[in-house]
Amino acid sequence: MVGLVKEMSATSLNPVGPRTMGTPQLQDQPVSLRSILLQFFDRIEVSDRFERHDSLDSLATQMFVEATESWNLGVPRKIRMKVATVGLLIGTVAYRHTPIETQVAVAIYTYLGVMCDDDIMPTHVLREFAPRFFDGQQQLHPILDHFVSHLSILRRMFPPWSATTITLNTMEFVNAEMFVREEGGAEVRTTPEAVEYIDFMRWKNGVGEAFVVMIWPQVLFPETRTYIKAVPYAVQFICLDLLSYHKEAKAGETDNYVSLYASAQQKPVLQVLQDLVERMVEQDRCIKAVLGDGNLSDVAVKAKFKHILIDKRIRRPTLAGSEASKAMVNFEPSTRIVDHIVHLTPPGQLQETTKAWQGLGFTVVPGGTHADGLTENALVAFADGAYIELISFTHPLSYYPPNTPTHDARKSHSWASKHPGFIDFAFLGNAGYPSIAAAINARAEKDGSGAKYAGEVPGGRKRPDGQVLQWLISAPIQTKGIEDDVRGRLPFFCGDRTSRDLRVPHEKHETTHPNTSLGISSIRLLASNNDIALLAKQLTTVVGSSPSPPKSSSASGPPLGDTQKHDTYLWQLDSVRFGNVENAVWLKLNAPEDEAEEKWLRERGAGVYKIEVRTESEWNSSGTADGKVPTQSSAQEVVLVCKL
Repeated sequence: MVGLVKEMSATSLNPVGPRTMGTPQLQDQPVSLRSILLQFFDRIEVSDRFERHDSLDSLATQMFVEATESWNLGVPRKIRMKVATVGLLIGTVAYRHTPIETQVAVAIYTYLGVMCDDDIMPTHVLREFAPRFFDGQQQLHPILDHFVSHLSILRRMFPPWSATTITLNTMEFVNAEMFVREEGGAEVRTTPEAVEYIDFMRWKNGVGEAFVVMIWPQVLFPETRTYIKAVPYAVQFICLDLLSYHKEAKAGETDNYVSLYASAQQKPVLQVLQDLVERMVEQDRCIKAVLGDGNLSDVAVKAKFKHILIDKRIRRPTLAGSEASKAMVNFEPSTRIVDHIVHLTPPGQLQETTKAWQGLGFTVVPGGTHADGLTENALVAFADGAYIELISFTHPLSYYPPNTPTHDARKSHSWASKHPGFIDFAFLGNAGYPSIAAAINARAEKDGSGAKYAGEVPGGRKRPDGQVLQWLISAPIQTKGIEDDVRGRLPFFCGDRTSRDLRVPHEKHETTHPNTSLGISSIRLLASNNDIALLAKQLTTVVGSSPSPPKSSSASGPPLGDTQKHDTYLWQLDSVRFGNVENAVWLKLNAPEDEAEEKWLRERGAGVYKIEVRTESEWNSSGTADGKVPTQSSAQEVVLVCKL
C-alpha cells in the first residue's frame, strides 16, 4: 500500500494532456524522470487518458460520507478528508466500470488501508491485528475494527475466490507493514542479495492482488476463467512503483521501492526506472495477450488491469480535493443509524431489572451513573453495535428536598413522567459537525413536517472503572399540534466526543448472549389513527428517506410479525457495524390492532411499543417463554426472532 496512494503531482508533468500516438520515442532526448514517464505512457498507449478530473461522482461521495461520517477513528478531520479524497478517486476513476456500490466499497477499503500505512497507528496495534481477527476479538484501534467489518461487506460483493484473496492480501499487507517497521528496514534491503526480498516485500505490502480481483465484482465476473492467467502480471504491474517515485523523489524520501532497488542493484535510479519501464511494458503485453477479445474485450474492464495504477497515482488529490472537501462538508450526516433503545425501570430497581433481563438470556454489562447524578444504567450490547440501555432514576422525587436545584432537575427530567418500559430510542449522532439538528431542521422546513430538533447539548457519565465518557445529545422539541410527549415519538441523537468504544460494550464476552441474540431486528412504534400520518411524515424527515411499502417476512426483508395485517410504515435503518440487508434494522409504525394496544397507547402516548431482537437459534427462558420481561420491570415485550 506504500506506493498505492502516494500520488504524483500532475502539474509537474504538464503538458501530458492528449498526445498523438506515434510521437517519436524519447530515447534520443536527455534522460530524465519526466521523459521516462512520458515514454512509458506512449508505449502502453494511455498518454491520451490524463484529462483533468474537476469533481468526483456526487452520488459515490454521498454514499461514502453516509457510510463513514459517524466513524470515530481518532484521526484529525484534515487527514481524514485528504485520505477520503484519495479513496474516492481510486474507487470512482479506476473502477468506474463497476456498480456504484462497488466503487464506494473500494473507496472505503482504500481509505482504511491508507490510514494503516501512514504511521497513524503504533506498531503493536498492527502486531495484534491478525491474532484478534482470527480470534474474533475487538481490535486495538477503531480503524482496524472498521477494516474487519468492511472485509465482511466486500466478501458479499465478490466471488468466493476473489473475496478470500482480498481478505488474505489485506492480512499480508498489515503483516508486511508491521514487519518492515520492526525487522525489514532500509539497512536490510540495500545489499545485492536483497533484490528478490525487495520484490517479495513489495508484493506483500502493495495490496496488488486485492485491487486486481476487485476489478470484477460478482455481477461482472467473466464467463471464461482464462482471465486468471493475467492476475500475476497485473499484480506486478500495480506493485512496481514507477509512478509513485516521482512524488517520493520530490519529497526527499529514500526508503521507497525504486531507491532501495537501485541501491541493492548498485545502479543509478534513472537506470532502474528505465528497467522498470521495460518490465511493465512486458507485463502490459502479457495482460493484453491473456484477456484478448470476445467477452473480455470491454475497454473499461481491460483497461483496469493496466491503468488502475496510473489512474489513481497520476492525479494528485488536490486536483479534486477542493471539490471533494466541499462536497463532503455540504453533505448531510447520516441520520438512520440505530444507536440504542432506552428501557426505564422504577427508581432504585436497576439491580432487579438486570436480573430479569439475565433471566431472558441476555448478558448485562454494568454501566454507571450519569453526570447529573440522577440516573444510573446497565447495558445489553449486541454484536451489531446497538444496545439496550436499562436505566433507572437513582432515587424517587421525594428523596430530594423541595425547592432545590436537584429536586427541580429531577422533576423536569425528560423521562420523569414516563411509565416503566421502553421509553425512547436513539440514533447515532456525531461529534457535532456537521450538525444533526441543523440537517433535520432544514429537511423539516423543506417538507413541512413540523419536526424540530434542539442543538447539540453535551452529556456524559462515569463508568464503574472511573473512565469518564462524553457525548452530545440532540433531542426533538415539542411543537404545536402534538399532544403526546415528543420524546419517544421521534428518536434523539447521541454522538460521541470520546471514543464510542468507551461508551458501548464491544468485547466478545460482552456481546455474546445465552439466548444467541445478534442485534436489533426491529423497533415498533404505536400511534393513533389520527396521529399516524403526521408521525410518519416526521419520521421520514428524521430518517431522510420515505418509508418502504409493506412486505411479507423474509430473510431479506423486514420481519413484520403480526403487524402485516394492517398498514405499516417501514423504514430500513442501518446498524453501526453491519451494512447488509440481512442485518438491517426496521423501524415500524402502525396503529393499535387490539384492545391491549389501545390501552397501552391511552396510558403512554405514541412511542416505542415493542422491539424484536435477532437471534441465531430458538430460545425459551424458564417462566418467560413468550419473551415477556417480568411486569415489575416492564409492560413491554421483547420478541426474540430467530435468524435462521
